Amino acid sequence: MAPEAAAKVPVQWNLQAKSISQADAERALDIFLKSCPDLGQRAGNDIESIRVRTTDEYADHRLRLGWKTSFEVSVALRDDLKTLPNFTSDGSGLSGQTLWYNLGGGLRPGALSGKRAAQALCGFPMGEGADTFKSISALGFLDSPS
Repeated sequence: MAPEAAAKVPVQWNLQAKSISQADAERALDIFLKSCPDLGQRAGNDIESIRVRTTDEYADHRLRLGWKTSFEVSVALRDDLKTLPNFTSDGSGLSGQTLWYNLGGGLRPGALSGKRAAQALCGFPMGEGADTFKSISALGFLDSPS
């Protein structure tokens, strides 16, 4: 399912989009976590929970990317971090944070995140109060025509 360090963390699945199977959701999460080594491998003991929710896409900015499915990943970090630092290099706090990501395939496969701590931890371009995009070509299978 997910890289070994994060695999110990149970994932709560809420798959409402009929276009995404359980196997595809697990594959997408695995690809995302591997593209984000600090979160997917280094932070294993610091992750309290992972939630995945899929629905039909509704946000204009993601629809313009060709994303037909809203694929939301939230990662809750523990208050008492053991491996990760309490702050990222830009000063964003990590302790106790919930990190949010949206994944998609379509015209531009990748991930979006609007939270600075989430961006910093996964190597996204840093943006203030706006979603920034990280290209992850392996997510291209999401939103592909049937």
